[in-house]
Amino acid sequence: MVAYKEEFKLDTAEVDASIEAVFEYRNTLDKLQADDLLRFEARFKELLNESTIREVANFNAQLAMWRETIRERIARINTSLTQIDYNPGRYIALEAQPTPDADILELSKY
Repeated sequence: MVAYKEEFKLDTAEVDASIEAVFEYRNTLDKLQADDLLRFEARFKELLNESTIREVANFNAQLAMWRETIRERIARINTSLTQIDYNPGRYIALEAQPTPDADILELSKY
């Protein structure tokens, strides 16, 4: 009971670990067994994995869209920059380059 109380502090805050409280722990066990949580654990993990994969894919699609937006904006800026002669026959142009950050490169594989 002490180990259970230590691991599940919120659920056992109002129950002590004395032998007199054994019926409280037994009631908790009966309720957990009646709820059949083990049956739902596998489904929960499956849904969590699917959700995580879907959200990472959505995030990656959003990043791709932002990447394209940035490229379009750079192209628009470059169009304006070509109108400015800094030296005869020369102008400044911005260049989009992928990041060298390893974490971002790894994420973009998904």
